[in-house]
Amino acid sequence: MTYGVSLARQTYNFFVSVGFGFALGIVYDVFFIIRNTLSKRKWVTVACDSVFTVLASVLSFLLLLVITDGQVRAYVIFGELTGFFIYYFSLGVFIVRLCDRITRVIRTVYLFFKKIILSVFKVISFPFIKIFSFFRRIFKKIYEKSRKNVKKIVKKSKYHLQVDGALLYNQRVYKGSVAKGDTRYRKGRKKYRDKKASKKE
Repeated sequence: MTYGVSLARQTYNFFVSVGFGFALGIVYDVFFIIRNTLSKRKWVTVACDSVFTVLASVLSFLLLLVITDGQVRAYVIFGELTGFFIYYFSLGVFIVRLCDRITRVIRTVYLFFKKIILSVFKVISFPFIKIFSFFRRIFKKIYEKSRKNVKKIVKKSKYHLQVDGALLYNQRVYKGSVAKGDTRYRKGRKKYRDKKASKKE
């Protein structure tokens, strides 16, 4: 009697695992449609397959906790694979054929809502953009005006550097200095005195 109950329970668990595998097949096609909608690049396919593998593993573990108290049974795993391949070679074939149409519908809906969201965003952000551009013009005028004022102050200043015909490293020459006999020094010194005299006049 106990053996009969155990067999009935195993049969029930097997059919539950078959239905669970069938559901995993549907989830797999959902990921298939998502990756075709987003992009057909290799990294998108790898990412979707990785997420599906992790999700299927977690759900299978939860299924084992519910029907076998966490014990790994071969017939449960076999039932999941059976259900998955039943879906894959039956309803999955039609889903793959309809995938292009489904992708087009999803892209159309996505572009429609994208246009609506962008339009709403433009309407909301319009006054902020105007305010920003207004303050930007004001700060730009202030900056240009202050820059011109600084240039004028620098030109009028008595202490700013002036260009000279000769560069003198030291205008004071002590007795016995070699620079006294240098013609470049004498010419530069003469120009400096002439400029100083002309300024006094």
